[in-house]
Amino acid sequence: MAEKILEYRSAIPDQLKTTLASVLSSQAPDFSGIDEAGSSGERNPDSEDRELDTEKRTKEKIQLLKEKISSNISAMPVLVNRMKECISRIEELDSGDSVIHPAFKKRISGSSNEG
Repeated sequence: MAEKILEYRSAIPDQLKTTLASVLSSQAPDFSGIDEAGSSGERNPDSEDRELDTEKRTKEKIQLLKEKISSNISAMPVLVNRMKECISRIEELDSGDSVIHPAFKKRISGSSNEG
């Protein structure tokens, strides 16, 4: 038993070290898109193109979102009118003295004769 404990004590720190190293390396940020500045300190033209492309896509997404929001806002009065119509129909049905067919009435279970 003592030999097993000694074996674990010697092996576990190495296992923890390798596990921690692999976890940290998998969570490390990816800097592959960032190019080093040239000798004059100017940015790489490829990275500028990527930034412009990213900005363009972001602007397009924002514009699309604005259009969708505007469309939803313009449709709101129609939805409100439809809701009012539905509410008035429900209130008419509730206040009416119409006869409800027995199949649609809720059964009161006083005794359980049903099988």
